[in-house]
Amino acid sequence: DDGNTDSGDGCMANCTVEPGFFCVGGTHNLRDFCHAICGDGLRVLEECDDGNRISGDGCSARCTVEPGYICSGGSQFGA
Repeated sequence: DDGNTDSGDGCMANCTVEPGFFCVGGTHNLRDFCHAICGDGLRVLEECDDGNRISGDGCSARCTVEPGYICSGGSQFGA
């Protein structure tokens, strides 16, 4: 539970983890913290995610678009 009912932040309104996210840290008193998973091929909050964590192919190991490349398409549900 991330303390709200907003979708797109890693935790759905029904308190399940959204595709492309990893959530940690939640307790009865503290909310979960959700982060996009870089390298899983799902473009969630990242500039790009080509399914690997290798730089030099247009999408860096940190899921940012590399100079000279443009990222388009992809979604939280697939490439």
